Amino acid sequence: MRFAALALAALLPAAAAAQPVDGNTARQLTFNPDRTFVATNAQSGLTANQNAYIDAVVTNPQVRASLRYYGSVAVSPTLFDLRASSTGGSEMLSGLFQLVGEFHSVEAADRFALTLCESARKSGQAPCVIAARILPKGWEPRALSLSSSASDALSVYRRGSGPKAMAASRATAEFAIQTGEGAAERAIALCNRSAAAKGAADCEVVVAD
Repeated sequence: MRFAALALAALLPAAAAAQPVDGNTARQLTFNPDRTFVATNAQSGLTANQNAYIDAVVTNPQVRASLRYYGSVAVSPTLFDLRASSTGGSEMLSGLFQLVGEFHSVEAADRFALTLCESARKSGQAPCVIAARILPKGWEPRALSLSSSASDALSVYRRGSGPKAMAASRATAEFAIQTGEGAAERAIALCNRSAAAKGAADCEVVVAD
């Protein structure tokens, strides 16, 4: 399956946080956490042979078993020029081929993968592009977007009684669930504690009852 690259505006942070939804609505808006697929980015500018190489890497059984949404593959086209070289090939493969996953949205996964790839790119090497994405089966834009792990955790969330909340960090893919009085504030604090280790503090409540 192939799909167009996201417009630049879609990669920018939202102007305002979305309102939280309740647990039942969250279950309806999220996807099966165990069903994923890999979608090639039709606007990456890579050749058919280069896309075939990407596909071979991400569908390798050892790699495929660990893929969970949302994820992105960022590469520099330079990778394909140097991978057969006796000097630098391994460096290009490790530095300019970045596969990340378990983010709460396509946009967040794209940003992180591109940041890692660009940080490894050297002068004269082609800019990194998004080559493929790891998405949930049946993917479509929805009002709530959560990682496979956070989507899976909704089953635990729903079993809680009384006030409860899930907070999520868009930048780092961290999330936290808390129940009882002050659940929302405690979920944000717990989520931010984990996110801070990765350089962010952007957690917000995404599910609340």
